Amino acid sequence: MKRDVNYALDECLTLLGEGHLTLEECLARYPEYASELRQPLEVALEVRRVPPPISSPAAFTAGKQRMLEALAEKQRRQAGSRSLVAWGTGGLAALFGGRYRPSKLRYTLALPLALVIAFVLCMVGGLSLVYWPNVTIAQGATLDRVSGMVEILSANGDTWRLASVGDRVEAGDRIRTSSHSTARLVFFEGSTTDLMPSTEVAFIQVSVRREGSDRIIALHQRLGRTYSRVQQLSDATSHFEIKTPTAIAGVRGTEFAIVVEDDGTTSVTVVEGLVEVTAQDKTVTVLAGEKTTVQPERPPSSPANLQATPSPAAPARTIAAPATATTATSPTLSMTP
Repeated sequence: MKRDVNYALDECLTLLGEGHLTLEECLARYPEYASELRQPLEVALEVRRVPPPISSPAAFTAGKQRMLEALAEKQRRQAGSRSLVAWGTGGLAALFGGRYRPSKLRYTLALPLALVIAFVLCMVGGLSLVYWPNVTIAQGATLDRVSGMVEILSANGDTWRLASVGDRVEAGDRIRTSSHSTARLVFFEGSTTDLMPSTEVAFIQVSVRREGSDRIIALHQRLGRTYSRVQQLSDATSHFEIKTPTAIAGVRGTEFAIVVEDDGTTSVTVVEGLVEVTAQDKTVTVLAGEKTTVQPERPPSSPANLQATPSPAAPARTIAAPATATTATSPTLSMTP
């Protein structure tokens, strides 16, 4: 049933986005789901009314610099962790590095030495069993739909390349859409984010522990419009987070739209679940069917009911051909079901 509703929603969003049908015509097309489709379609239409922002060169340069600084800091922390591992590995190598020559040891020392080696091996094996499930594994997202010109900039690259369906986006990568393009990202745990025209998003962290907990998805939306459907998270340490120049949206399973204007002003519209938006030491709770706005260096506005028709923009259509993100943080948006 839920899948049928989602199919109808995707179809209506596409038709609305291409201007083939009106809202009422879409609802008439699927009368059995009309009550469930109306609100998300209204949210989509409202978001589409927002004129696509145009990035200034200064804002782009500043955002890119902040992104590079954040990545450099993360690499320094990882380098420190690797040095500790190398030190421990070197110690074991010295212990078992081939200096043991049974022919030169007296028989009375052979048995104690063998017992010591067996004990150390048991300890190392036991520690491996303890820490192996806690190893963090890098994950990513896959481009499920692409329409128009969508581009990807790899973490270690300096040239944007055309993206196509099936491309993988990982931590450190950035993805952007042109003025008439859209794309859909599907994350490893099933959540999705639709990128509307003139939108840029950077991947900060996408990871999970080996045993399945600590599912972390952290993005930075520098500009444009997105619509996300986040899967319900099963443990308290997992979170889905979208940062903007003026806010952070922390999600635990909901549907919401984010619009970021050229000056960083951020609008958050909730379709399902709730969002806690924090800025300048003030927090407001935004419920389904409500919207709040965070302006630069200002607290979030009081949540207001949607007055007309809002909605996420139409999701991208599946096209195998090629189609055509920066960092700043301040306030905080926390979303729970």
